Amino acid sequence: LNCPANITVAVSMQSSRPSAAVTGLSEPMTGGAAQVGVQLLGADFTPVNVAGLPQAGVRTSAQGLLLLTYYAQYYLLAGNAGAGRVNATVTYTLTYP
Repeated sequence: LNCPANITVAVSMQSSRPSAAVTGLSEPMTGGAAQVGVQLLGADFTPVNVAGLPQAGVRTSAQGLLLLTYYAQYYLLAGNAGAGRVNATVTYTLTYP
């Protein structure tokens, strides 16, 4: 992403099915694998809030570049995983001056 140099960009994530109990978790989709969600992790592998709350701001470089790194992992909610597809949708919003 190319932005103005040395500005702070706020990032927020909104899952289509955020979990109230586990940070970063998108709950299983109807008709998919039972008890399996997807958890979003930041570059440091800690869970990222996906309930639409702003995260700490990220500074762009002197050249105006911004690199955002995220990872996703399967998350077993309880018991045994059921067969089926595992899908998750997260919409991100960038806010900057």
